[in-house]
Amino acid sequence: QAHVERLRRDGSRLLEEEQERLKKKLAEDLLNSQDDEKESYRRLRVSWDPKSYDYSQDDLNRIFFKYGDCDVVMSKKSGKALVEFHYSQAATRAMRSERGRSDAPLKVTYMDGSTEPKTRTHLSA
Repeated sequence: QAHVERLRRDGSRLLEEEQERLKKKLAEDLLNSQDDEKESYRRLRVSWDPKSYDYSQDDLNRIFFKYGDCDVVMSKKSGKALVEFHYSQAATRAMRSERGRSDAPLKVTYMDGSTEPKTRTHLSA
């Protein structure tokens, strides 16, 4: 009787440990998939009319750095740049808020041309 009870307790303990391990693994996998999803939302495409005002790399660094740490890569074509933020939330704030100078507006979008991050339901559709 005592032997059966000990085996039952050991089995229950092993089952609980396995369930806890699986929970942690699922949580980690979910977190990693969310990071991958957000990865594309750290980069912004910025364009402007260089005839109105030709933004320099320093101009764009000054403009976008206030939203968070970022790197600006100027295109060889005048009037275009890529801004890569360290965090997707900073990129989203910049994309939603930044318009540039009133006499030389900036067009800011995610790399896919969208102005809103796609939700999980959009991604699976």
